[in-house]
Amino acid sequence: EDGGAAEAENAGGSVAGYIDAHYADHEMSMQAICEAFSMSANTVNKCVKAATGMTFYAYLTQRRMERAKVLLAGGASVAEVADRVGYDTDYSFRRAFQRYTGVKAQDFTAADAQSGEGDAEKVE
Repeated sequence: EDGGAAEAENAGGSVAGYIDAHYADHEMSMQAICEAFSMSANTVNKCVKAATGMTFYAYLTQRRMERAKVLLAGGASVAEVADRVGYDTDYSFRRAFQRYTGVKAQDFTAADAQSGEGDAEKVE
């Protein structure tokens, strides 16, 4: 058995857990993860991919967008949601949300959330 793969998956679980806990931080970035775990960007991506099946960026985006869908469905404003899921501007959030879900953030409703509308394919 490849001990390196198991080690990467364990480290990836730690990195993924860190992303889960900090995805809403405006300072969350590949650089922040690299510094927090003393890893290169390549190693971070390998570890996260081993644990989640996604790259760092795809996993961070998924965590942010799934939380955003809950907040939008609950009636929060686009600007409030953008801030609460870690985006510096509502413009960048709107673009990312539409790219991820195929639905404009301002048009996303509780009915969309219940119907599964905006459930994205895995974003790499």
